[in-house]
This record gives sequence, structure tokens and C-alpha cells, in this order.
Amino acid sequence: MAATTPGLSTPTARGFWKSLRGRKALSFYLFIAPWTLGFLAFILGPIVASLALRFTRYDIILPSSFPPSGWDWKTSGI
Repeated sequence: MAATTPGLSTPTARGFWKSLRGRKALSFYLFIAPWTLGFLAFILGPIVASLALRFTRYDIILPSSFPPSGWDWKTSGI
């Protein structure tokens, strides 16, 4: 059996957040959380939505369809 030194064991998952390293990691994640949520909502969200809407045929009166019926590479503008 391998001998372990008291006090130098690997922290458990619950004990990690009580250590100094865990508290710093938690502070870091809480600090960047507002920026990350803002990036996802206001930058990445509209980019993904515009890419999805690009491949739909939308008319004010009719519902949108994906993929557009009668889609032709030559006339689609791509």
C-alpha cells in the first residue's frame, strides 16, 4: 500500500470549493457569468437566429417553411 501524507490528500468534490483554489475558481466563474450571459444573448443568439432565418422562406401572410419549397442553388443568392 502507498503511504499518504496527512493533509496532502486530494480534496473531494465538496471539499474543493472550500479550499482557496476552489474559492478563487468560484469567484472567477461568478465574475465572468454576466459577460458570458450577455454574449450568448446579444451576440451569439442573433447570429444563430439570422443563420436559421436565412434558410427559410418567409411571407407576411403565409407561415415560414424550412427548407424552402422549390429551393434552387442558382436562384437562392448564395
